[in-house]
Amino acid sequence: MKKYALGLDYGTLSVRALLLDLETGAEAATCVYEYPHGVITKALPCGTVLPEGFALEHPQDFLDGLEYVVHGVMQGIAPEQVVGIGLDITSATVLFTDDKGVPLCLKPEFADRPHAWMKLWKHHGALEEAARLQAVAEERGESWLNYYGGWISSELFLPKAVETAVKDPEVFAATYNILEAADWIVWVLTGEMTRSITLAGCNSNYRVDTGYPSAEYFKAAYPEAEKLPEKLVGKMVRLGDVAGYLTEEMAAKLGLMPGTPVGASIVDSHAGVIGCGAASVGDMVSVIGTSANNMLNAEPGPGISGISGIQSSCMDANVPGLYGYEGGQNCVGDAFAWFAHNCVPKHYQDAADAADLPIQAYLTELAQKLAIGESGLLILDWFNGVRSPLMDFSLTASIVGLTIRTKPEELYRAMLESTVFGNKRIIDTYEAAGHPVNRIIASGGIPLKNPLIMQIYADVCNRDIYLCGTMQGCALGSAILGASAAGKEHTGCETFKELTEKYVILSDVSYHPIPENVERYRKLMVGKEYTFVYESVGPTFVSCDKKRILQVIYNL
Repeated sequence: MKKYALGLDYGTLSVRALLLDLETGAEAATCVYEYPHGVITKALPCGTVLPEGFALEHPQDFLDGLEYVVHGVMQGIAPEQVVGIGLDITSATVLFTDDKGVPLCLKPEFADRPHAWMKLWKHHGALEEAARLQAVAEERGESWLNYYGGWISSELFLPKAVETAVKDPEVFAATYNILEAADWIVWVLTGEMTRSITLAGCNSNYRVDTGYPSAEYFKAAYPEAEKLPEKLVGKMVRLGDVAGYLTEEMAAKLGLMPGTPVGASIVDSHAGVIGCGAASVGDMVSVIGTSANNMLNAEPGPGISGISGIQSSCMDANVPGLYGYEGGQNCVGDAFAWFAHNCVPKHYQDAADAADLPIQAYLTELAQKLAIGESGLLILDWFNGVRSPLMDFSLTASIVGLTIRTKPEELYRAMLESTVFGNKRIIDTYEAAGHPVNRIIASGGIPLKNPLIMQIYADVCNRDIYLCGTMQGCALGSAILGASAAGKEHTGCETFKELTEKYVILSDVSYHPIPENVERYRKLMVGKEYTFVYESVGPTFVSCDKKRILQVIYNL
């Protein structure tokens, strides 16, 4: 009897399932479900208008999608053939539930309350709370702050939780558990309240030796949030271990066997590290999609400014048994899509239609004909603020060199280049801190769809770029976590590295630096042009005395 592991990959706009053949390593089946509500940014389903910067999701989409994709991949497969389940979800997607695991936003009395809803990773409603939490952490000398690059981002877990405590105390008081959406799905599947150490460590300032930040710290920042640690309920589980077993109720809904082991959850992009087979120190995986994350397997070390560093023992940031650092760009594919939808003349769209090409593919063809530096354009890729290494979400994009003669394809190429320049800044930050990047593997939709940007990556970084062998790198990573939960008796593998070696195959396509292009980009990056713009607009603002401004605002 063939045996399979099931991987569930919850992204920003959809959930996908992948069924992994544990004998051959083949992807036996995949299925995708697009969320009907998408990302909720303007108004709740009931009509309540949302403030600027909100990015919410509907938990019912996650539940409906779960049933849809599992049934989709189980066609012709007997329930007993699936021997393990793994899952990932977008980072720091925060949910507020009662003691039965029911999201408060699904209850009629809270359906019109924005702060009862699931807050997506790119929710920026907690900017003020993040700034205050950071100022107080610095004032108190909280030791954990250094391990997160010295910054608290509004995109992380705790500012969003504190935001609800401050902005809607009734919702906060009614909340029994505040948890990552990934841990919630594990709770739904198993009936067990567990929390992934990986998610807690990466997103919630959790350390295995000291736990979460203290109630005293939250009280010092916001008295309303003093009881926050009491609402972080659940047993901590390590990556690669079993979090629980499928309940009879969920087995009946999904067409699976009761008692099927479910592995500890992981951040979606980090699942991509597993799906790329990056299991050694010095391996860096760039998951490039709507946003981008550069996840480096590394030896433990001190915190790096602007980089989320994982140093706590057993943190298993990217793969079990290894430490890791994460540097991210929070607007990549989103920026390209924005440009294509808003900044392209009709006659370009007509030409793309005539060529039977998507508009971005058409723009890529035109941009590929341009010489490096030909347009005179330089762009800072801060279309939704900056994650790494400046960690400032108030910064905005800058375009230098724009004239009335500028063509759309010139702007488009400059946007592609700006993304890679930002990526190179992150790599330079890693290496300046003593963590070499020995191998780069790219995953996600963009690497497999856009050869131009991948060649730019190779040229700007002056490195070989290898590609994940599947469009479903994150789902494959989660399936491998499901295989880990299933155990050696089903996989024949003793270690997690053996699992990745058995089930991961890189693409035959790779990109290699072209010497003349490397030199041209070096002049743009290192020379006065890009460096001058970057350092004039970015660190000049970031280095201003914002701590003093916060002291004045909050009377510290």
